[in-house]
Amino acid sequence: MASMLSLFTICHLFISIALYACSAGATDSLFAYQFITNLNPLVSSNHNFVIGFFGYYSSTLRVCKTYLGLGYRSVDSRAIVWVGNELNPLGCFTALALTKEGFYVKDIVLGTTVWIHKPNRTVPSPVLKLLDSGNLVFGDSSNLTAGEYLWQSFDHPLHTLLPGMKLGWDKKTGIDRSMRSWRTEGDPAPGDYLLRLDLGDSGQLPQLVLEKNQRMQSRWGPWDGEKFSGGYALMDSHAFRPIFHSDTDAIFFTFEAKEDSSLILSLNPDGKLQFLRWDNNATNFWDEVKTLNMAICDQYSTCGPYGVCTDGEFPCECPDGFTAVSPEEWDKMNFTEGCRRNTSLNYTDNDVFVKNTGLKLPDKATYWGMLYPQDCEQKCLNERSCMAYTNFNINGNGSKCVVWLGDLLDMRRSRIAGNDIFIRMANGKPGVIAPENSIAPENSIGALLQGTDVIAYDSSDLAAATDNFSLSNKIGHGGFGNVYKGVLENGVEIAVKKQDVALRQGVEEFENEVKLIANLQHRNLTKLLGYCIHGIEKFVVYEFMANKSLDKVIFDAARRATVAWPTRLNIIKGIARGLVYMHHDSRLTVIHRDLKASNVLLDSEMTPKISDFGLAREFEDDVEVKTHRVAGTYGYMSPEYMQAGHYSTKSDVFSFGILTLEIVSGQRNSIYRHPTYDIGLVGYAWKIWNEGNAIELLDPLIDKPDDLDEVLGCIHVGILCCQRRSQDRPSMVQVVSLLEENEMLKFNCVPREPYFYKETSQSSRSRESMNGLSITEFTGRS
Repeated sequence: MASMLSLFTICHLFISIALYACSAGATDSLFAYQFITNLNPLVSSNHNFVIGFFGYYSSTLRVCKTYLGLGYRSVDSRAIVWVGNELNPLGCFTALALTKEGFYVKDIVLGTTVWIHKPNRTVPSPVLKLLDSGNLVFGDSSNLTAGEYLWQSFDHPLHTLLPGMKLGWDKKTGIDRSMRSWRTEGDPAPGDYLLRLDLGDSGQLPQLVLEKNQRMQSRWGPWDGEKFSGGYALMDSHAFRPIFHSDTDAIFFTFEAKEDSSLILSLNPDGKLQFLRWDNNATNFWDEVKTLNMAICDQYSTCGPYGVCTDGEFPCECPDGFTAVSPEEWDKMNFTEGCRRNTSLNYTDNDVFVKNTGLKLPDKATYWGMLYPQDCEQKCLNERSCMAYTNFNINGNGSKCVVWLGDLLDMRRSRIAGNDIFIRMANGKPGVIAPENSIAPENSIGALLQGTDVIAYDSSDLAAATDNFSLSNKIGHGGFGNVYKGVLENGVEIAVKKQDVALRQGVEEFENEVKLIANLQHRNLTKLLGYCIHGIEKFVVYEFMANKSLDKVIFDAARRATVAWPTRLNIIKGIARGLVYMHHDSRLTVIHRDLKASNVLLDSEMTPKISDFGLAREFEDDVEVKTHRVAGTYGYMSPEYMQAGHYSTKSDVFSFGILTLEIVSGQRNSIYRHPTYDIGLVGYAWKIWNEGNAIELLDPLIDKPDDLDEVLGCIHVGILCCQRRSQDRPSMVQVVSLLEENEMLKFNCVPREPYFYKETSQSSRSRESMNGLSITEFTGRS
């Protein structure tokens, strides 16, 4: 209706005046037989939220539509986060009233009443209160302060989710909370888009789904116990922390705002799902922080059955052993037909399952529950319809068997948020990797360790030490499996890494790690105590590190504040000394290839020790080598390694540079985005270095040291180590010299612009394929 003006009524104007001019006298509660109109809105005690009326008026059509709205600092329609009568607008002169029978809005002129909540019994001392969280709650005054509500707006979200609001089920009350877009920007009636938590047919595989008129538009998940599979945009960030909860009483998704309590999740009438932050300049009311469904790969099943979306210029690819069903249509950017196997399945025991890493798990998963990984594979093999399987720990009480009984839909390349999935293939055919049917025999490992003091443990001793590898003893995940704390009979504390038997890879990494770490002895390298091979299971036994891994310290908001600058500097120096030993002082040159915060362990005195040598390589000379299998962790890999497969000691130097900037700042490089400049961690360090403000990179949660030159010097070294060209980076010998002699700022090497990791890695993927990498495998090992 072009003639209908999106103008606020005079009564709405009065509300705004009352809020800002008279907020000191405003109240946050309404009691029995009281009411609010345009002149006396409810205002939360922190003055962040207001309950009032908004709407529009058409003089041509003589129509006035008024809604009860809960807004952030305003009742402008752009600030509204909840509406009480979205289906039943009233006239211009409207009031909200509270009685013992409930509360309602009423058209004062026409007498029309719309109940918002009417309980099945009278309430002796009713109260309606607007909390500082933005939650409007109703109940008896005697119980309200204890959090006993008869009704709350948080149970009835519309197009906005505030921090603490939930999507999902309350199993006791039967409430199902979902988000629904408005019909238009000015009309809060239900629109076309619905965001909900879907549990799958089994009720065990929760995922977030966005639908338009009941047709799938986007999907995040399923939840794998740590994250929504493939949901990089929903992972922990500088702005918010996602929370997933599941128990016998409730199952839901919510989020916690980190830096700004005004953060909201909004679903607009066009189906755009966004995290927004309040604009204090009030120019647009809300500024975009992150859009969750902006890329082509956010659209459901972009690449058709078995296709994998990549977010690149050519957005779709097929897994190994598959090819496009219609290459001609793919050339036209029509991917709906997807991919097919190069060789048809036998549907017999001759079929195999090939591991694919870093993928968003497909839609329509089926839960087979409490099967051991090897049993999951065998049962899937026996089912003709079973096309893939995986195992993950959904609820924290052990790995669960999850399978796909049909075509694989809506997969996406996601190195950070992806999962492993085992896809059914015909055995021994081109493009197919057959499974490992045997493991390295124990005597071959023993031969590798001749002359060392490494112990061959009995599996029963390790099981006893770890209480049969109970979940309560799990302390981390690294390389090819979980890590558990144990105590031997003699009282020695140990850390036991147990291989995940579902992995098709791991033999080479196991042998490599045991051999290398046994022959590398240094104060800043993890000490190997022993190993064990028992049937198909493999174990590595280390000295126990009381403070776990570095990432658990510097990226945790609570713990990182306790790690003062002197400790951080000693950690940086210790890591550097360990690398010097590996690169220059040991018998052979050893390149780690996966140096990152989670692969640095801390003992009781916070001494750093480099760990996880599964990807490490040794050489007689320090030369650059090329590999066709790139494996490492996005956010730490050097550009020449990530793009062309070239690695050398300078690859570790680059990773050390990233790690140094992370330790200084307390921020994780792979996910950090500066809230103002929209640049990553290295880009931000480079910007403020050039501006002469590099000290701003120091973690604000710790006190500035007396000697700021130490901090600035470490930032200088970090930037030098992150130079784009390997020849421009210092050696680790030079780095240690600079750090130990405290001569960082006297170092006359002026860094060039370092290599910046982009928010998405797809441009790198395109360059990799052009540079001749036949196989590219990025493995997040944490």
